[in-house]
Amino acid sequence: MKLTYFNMCGRAEITRMTLAAGGIDFEDVRIKMEEWPAMKPTVPLGFLPLLEVDGQKFGQSLSIARYAASVAKLNGSNDLESLFLSQLVETINNDIQFGKIVPIAMAKMMQKDEAKAAQLAGEAREKVPPLLEALEKQVQGNKTFLSGDRLSYADIALVVMNDSLKMLGMTELLEACPKLTAIVKATRDVPRLKEYINTRPQTADTPPI
Repeated sequence: MKLTYFNMCGRAEITRMTLAAGGIDFEDVRIKMEEWPAMKPTVPLGFLPLLEVDGQKFGQSLSIARYAASVAKLNGSNDLESLFLSQLVETINNDIQFGKIVPIAMAKMMQKDEAKAAQLAGEAREKVPPLLEALEKQVQGNKTFLSGDRLSYADIALVVMNDSLKMLGMTELLEACPKLTAIVKATRDVPRLKEYINTRPQTADTPPI
């Protein structure tokens, strides 16, 4: 199994961490930005990340993440639980991470536009809390993870999102939700994930250990 993406967390980190947590061997290929134009015509859907399994190529980050979760036994134990986790992952990844947080980082780091970054951060501080509160309500009782007592790729998606908040100095948004905060800590303490986090390449969007 080979996963190809740029040398950053971005849209590949949920899959990388999920495979690591499941003890699944995979080739973690990280290309340079300047290599992408020549590679793009060979990628079926024209986007990274790209997953290659038994000679077949697959795209779309969340589709790849769900497959990784299934292989790593970190998806639901039945169809309904898988659906439950999928809705959480899409909320975390699409609505919060790439909908509200990543645009701030792009404005700061790529566009060097501090005014735009400040505007987007203000909007995030207004719009992200209700989404996190909705996720907090999905946690039943004092469960260790989002789906109960078993780690899933939804917990990993939450860690990836929190890493982005760390990079932007906005962790207070998640800290306002004690159940989610506890889940992030429990997930990061899973031995295989702790090892991965401590040894993964340090990139522009990776928070300090």
